[in-house]
Amino acid sequence: MKLFSLTLISVICCFLCCCYGNNYKVIVRTGCGKIIAGTEGKVYITLYGEKGNSSTIRLDNEGKPGIQRCTTDTFDISTEDIGIVSKIRIEFDGRGLNSDNWLFGSVLLIDETQKRFQYFQPVRWLITNEEQNTKSVEFKVFESRPTTDYKVTVETGDEEDAGTHAKVYITLNGGKGDSHKILLDHEGKSEFQRGQTDTFYITTGDIGLVPEIQVELDSTAGSQSPNWFLKGVSLEDLTGKIDRTFPWNQWLTPTADQTDDFSRDSTIQSDNRQTINRC
Repeated sequence: MKLFSLTLISVICCFLCCCYGNNYKVIVRTGCGKIIAGTEGKVYITLYGEKGNSSTIRLDNEGKPGIQRCTTDTFDISTEDIGIVSKIRIEFDGRGLNSDNWLFGSVLLIDETQKRFQYFQPVRWLITNEEQNTKSVEFKVFESRPTTDYKVTVETGDEEDAGTHAKVYITLNGGKGDSHKILLDHEGKSEFQRGQTDTFYITTGDIGLVPEIQVELDSTAGSQSPNWFLKGVSLEDLTGKIDRTFPWNQWLTPTADQTDDFSRDSTIQSDNRQTINRC
């Protein structure tokens, strides 16, 4: 009987967490200020909402060596229902090689339950808490918007060696602002190969109509195929039912003189003749 009661309580708790909790994507940007801008220490986040605070949650990079400079890392977390978040606290323990300092850039918080996008800036170094041997900083919301969902379709050309194994990022430039830089990735799959069409689903804040996009090719990992022949990108706003196409038909090639991130980004304007308003 006692075992049954404990099992029932566990089921009820799980049900309440699933039905009444909040799921978030936490997108952390690290600055490029100097060579050692990242950290190998453990990183934690606490959310402060109108209904209460979350627990302190570790942002685990799944076996990767901490958070590196000039990178954008995405984490999935869940909390109880704490309402709209007004403030966050970021802290790390400063342990590990080259972990004394961390050039914290910004945090984007996407509430996947309430469909809200929140932006926490500014760029600064985290300060040391001598008593707890941690470094921490608190930020209030810099900007808050409802979210917009997009379907991104990317076409790679059929030229010889047109594909790439480099990381590909996209940024949407909208009439109300810009999205964050988003990695286009299907875990465990090979994207952007010759003659291939890849589809991705992304979420941003409401940035209005998107007249142009930025595509960035990052070959910092030493890819054997750093160049890429991009045929074009199609963008479908799943909320407003608007399609836009961005033809390119050119090579993207990382340049050797970009020492910060060894990447090449290209701004692609929409061909308005191919803009389709869906019914």
